[in-house]
Amino acid sequence: MTATLSGYQFLETLHSGSKTVIYRGRRETDNASVIVKTLLCEHPPLEDIARLRHEYQIIEPLRIPGIVKA
Repeated sequence: MTATLSGYQFLETLHSGSKTVIYRGRRETDNASVIVKTLLCEHPPLEDIARLRHEYQIIEPLRIPGIVKA
């Protein structure tokens, strides 16, 4: 099952784990390529949300060539 996110078109699933799935897609407003990581569960436990938020906080300030910008 592919998730839906307003303003984005998911083209393929790159990875599907036990709690998360990673999609390659396109932002519809400017046709930019995107990678989206989302939780599988419709109503995930707070621990899973906190883990995903922590991953974002780690990668967001990085400005290194070759690392995807958050």
